[in-house]
Amino acid sequence: RPLRGSTVLDLGCGYGTTTAALAKFQPSRIIAVDNSPAMTDLMRRVFLEETDLAAWLAGSGAEGILGDLYAGTLAHLQQRREDFRRGIFRRRGGDLLVKTLSVLDLPSGVGGQVDAVVANNMLHWPVNQQRQELETAYPGESFLSIAERAARRVLRAISGVRRPDGIIVVQEPKDFIVLDDSAREADAEVHTGTANPVYIRINTIFNRLLKEQFGIERAVPKSSPLFPVNQFTHWCESEGFAVLGVSQMENRRHLDPIDWCRVRFPLWLGNVKIPFEAKIALGRSVMNEARTTIPLKERLAATPTHQSFYLCLRRR
Repeated sequence: RPLRGSTVLDLGCGYGTTTAALAKFQPSRIIAVDNSPAMTDLMRRVFLEETDLAAWLAGSGAEGILGDLYAGTLAHLQQRREDFRRGIFRRRGGDLLVKTLSVLDLPSGVGGQVDAVVANNMLHWPVNQQRQELETAYPGESFLSIAERAARRVLRAISGVRRPDGIIVVQEPKDFIVLDDSAREADAEVHTGTANPVYIRINTIFNRLLKEQFGIERAVPKSSPLFPVNQFTHWCESEGFAVLGVSQMENRRHLDPIDWCRVRFPLWLGNVKIPFEAKIALGRSVMNEARTTIPLKERLAATPTHQSFYLCLRRR
């Protein structure tokens, strides 16, 4: 059914990238949900409040963190605010509700039922977050079995807020879903971002500095697909969903891979136990060394590639 005039749930909204895209289809209401208070706070400030973004970012120490990306980040947020507020969704009275909420709490946290759910790059987060709890509750089970339990929990929570004919679109990266066709999977593996030669060299620099400065050992991250497509779709069907389609998308990003890696650097440092200031300094050292040791021509020839899967489901 068309999104125009409907109520849409945006799961894992972050700071509003998917929300802004959904608004262009003229739903009457968007419920944007994310488990991160920092993300939902930023989204409210950009879309709904009158916060002076420049003053707020400066007061938050963003310039020191972002470095030469600060000006572009501020301009991006200001443009995002203007586009949303002048867009057709707001002009025609669309209502945006932003909530900080775990997907597992959806049935109690989202009033009523929605017409459509969009889960953009979201599902792997609650699966990972439940891992320790489920490993304790089910000792001895394999990681894949634990991940299946977690994924089914999430599907049940989503099912509890959709109308009987409601649609859900799930987008997940290749690290979460693996192709059933081994030949196509091998081709996709060769062209993933983690196979990018500049990505590997930057991570090698990162690991060397991390070992030299802090004595911490770390391996270069690799692609690690989890669920075969046919297995995941079977779970969806057993949880009361009809699988309408599965699509694979490859996206090539024509930019310097150093910038691509720099955006991901905070994620790489998420589980590294060193002071925050040391993380910022380490990130700058890695990027500076990468720019001076990896020629620009070589970097621009290594266009990063991202593989994603889209699953379209309907509640039966």
